[in-house]
Amino acid sequence: MLKSLIKARIRRFGRHYDYDTGYLEATADADAGAVLRLMMTRGLSKRPAGFPPAPYYAAMLRAAAWEDCGPCTQLMAGFAVEGGVDAATIRTVLARDYAALPRETALAARFADAALGRTPDAAGLREDVRGLWGDAGVVALSLVLCGARIYPAFKNALGYGEACSTVTVGSLPPVAVQGFAR
Repeated sequence: MLKSLIKARIRRFGRHYDYDTGYLEATADADAGAVLRLMMTRGLSKRPAGFPPAPYYAAMLRAAAWEDCGPCTQLMAGFAVEGGVDAATIRTVLARDYAALPRETALAARFADAALGRTPDAAGLREDVRGLWGDAGVVALSLVLCGARIYPAFKNALGYGEACSTVTVGSLPPVAVQGFAR
C-alpha cells in the first residue's frame, strides 16, 4: 500500500514537471523507505523566506550544472520559473554569462561555482555573500548547493544519469549549459 502511494506521488511530480521519474519508481520498488528518506532531503533546497529568488535559484542551477545531469538541470530551471525568476535570467546563469546578470545574482552564481569547484576565490566570495545577506545567506546558499546535488548524484549512481547539453526555458531558444571542467 505504501509503495503504491509513493509511486503515485512520484508520477504526479513527473507529470507536473515533465520529468522522467523512472529512477525514483525503480527505487520505490527496491526500497520504499529509501524514497521516503530521499524525499526528506527536499527541504535542503527550500528557499528561506526573504531570500531573493534570482540569486537563490542561480546557486541551485549552478549546483545542478555541476552534477552534469541534463534532466535535473531542466527540472531546476522549472523550479526557478515557479519561484519567480524570469527565463532570460535562468538562461544567462546556465550560460555562465555573469557580466550580464544583476550583481546579487552574479554573486550567488559565482559563489556556487567557486564553492563547488573549491577554488581559491571561494573564501572572498563567501565573505561577499555574508556582507550582503549575513550568515543566514551563507547558510542558505550552502544548503541549496547540497540539496540541488542530491538527486542528480543519486540518479547517476543508479545508472540513470544523462549528461547536460541544453536546457529550454519558456519560449526562449535552448541554452547550452556551461558546467565545470573536471
